[in-house]
Amino acid sequence: MTTKATPVPESAEYSYCIVEGKRHTPSDTADIFSDGGTTRAIRVQGAGDIALKYQDGTTHTFPVSDGEWIAVAVKRVLATGTTVTRVDVFR
Repeated sequence: MTTKATPVPESAEYSYCIVEGKRHTPSDTADIFSDGGTTRAIRVQGAGDIALKYQDGTTHTFPVSDGEWIAVAVKRVLATGTTVTRVDVFR
C-alpha cells in the first residue's frame, strides 16, 4: 500500500517541522546554509566528537554516539574538533 504525504500547513503551530535536510561537510569557514539560517537538528554517524558554532559566535565541542540526533540551532559544524564520520543537517 502506498501512502501519499499530506502537506503540512505553514503556521506557528507547525514551525518545528523539518523542511530541508542534507549531508554536510564540516568547515571552519563556511556556514551550513548560504542564507545565514541555522539548523533545527543534526544527525551523526560514527561515534566521536562534534564541534559546533552558534549564531552568536560561541563554539562548543561534545561527544556523540553513532546515529545520535541533536536538536540544536547552529550556523556551522566546524572541521576542527569534529571526528564523526558523517553529519546530516536539518532545518
